[in-house]
Amino acid sequence: DIPVRPYADTPQQGEILSYTVIAGRDKPDIAVVLAETGAGERFLASSTAAAVTNSMQESSPIGRRINVELQDERKIFRLCAE
Repeated sequence: DIPVRPYADTPQQGEILSYTVIAGRDKPDIAVVLAETGAGERFLASSTAAAVTNSMQESSPIGRRINVELQDERKIFRLCAE
């Protein structure tokens, strides 16, 4: 059996477990991450910031810390300094 992980509704920080960057044709690229809080809750978040998507395409962000803000019911993340 696969263990069920609790879901974080309003995370403020987390660590990236998995990610993808979707290339936009006529729109900005978008990065989507599966992340986990320090309490073990998981959540999805996204970013269209060019600095974030470029960094994630240059090197893997797995294990990297992120800050999260809720904007229009969406979880938007920023990479923390390494």
